[in-house]
Amino acid sequence: MANIYYSDMDGTLLNAVGRLESHQRERLRRLLLEGVQFSVATGRNMHMIRSELKDLPIVLPVIENNGSYLTDYQTGEKLVVNYFPHDHLREIINVFMGSSTSPMFLLIEDGVEKTYASNNQLNEGMLQFREFRRSLGEETFELIDDLSGLPFHQLVNLQAVGREDEILELTKILETFPERYEVHAMNTYDGWWYANIASHDSSKAHGLELVRQQLKPEDQIIVFGDNVNDIPMLKVADISIAVNNALPMVKQAADIVIGNHGDGAVIDFIEQHRDKKIVIK
Repeated sequence: MANIYYSDMDGTLLNAVGRLESHQRERLRRLLLEGVQFSVATGRNMHMIRSELKDLPIVLPVIENNGSYLTDYQTGEKLVVNYFPHDHLREIINVFMGSSTSPMFLLIEDGVEKTYASNNQLNEGMLQFREFRRSLGEETFELIDDLSGLPFHQLVNLQAVGREDEILELTKILETFPERYEVHAMNTYDGWWYANIASHDSSKAHGLELVRQQLKPEDQIIVFGDNVNDIPMLKVADISIAVNNALPMVKQAADIVIGNHGDGAVIDFIEQHRDKKIVIK
């Protein structure tokens, strides 16, 4: 039986400012080289994932963009892409364009993720987010005047940045659409809020189920999370773990609560579990 570890990144594996400190990265590298099977399930895209994990020898698929893709970490190849359903697509686009948030649309064009935001609906949060992405060397985040002309058959998900009240108002409307969609809203590091709507198959939980299909029946999946978008993943895992800084509802959904993300609790647990210093019954 093999233990398969999947961790959320922000608020779980990373510290309070969204970084994986170099000594923690080297601890993780040693574990991977010693045969520990570890990967991440995150809302980040590959540029943002690699900005922290660097050249770690991760072999398992990465569950990227909240499950929109399963990706080979070493090559960047998209192994699975969950495209956005066309039902209600125009209505949903109109909701984003008519909101007080700053929307952005993610598409896969020729196997490459591209992000588009509207010049006509830019807020400071979106400008900061775009600048952060560009600082990581990402050149596929474009500002255009008219989002309505994009090739929506290649659409993966729709996102928005705004203040808390704006995002909660937007997600309240999005949640009225049928259950073919996965809707999330959460706070970010600098006080701006973020919303995402994607295919119902675009979830960390569905990504884990796809990974499970490639495992032996006796293998067990152990996951770590802190936020609401991690709860479905916790529910389908064999062992679910929340960090101590997790939301109360996430702790309630978990089998185990460990230390704080800022103290390297995820890597501590994996080391101790691998060395059988922690026994889970």
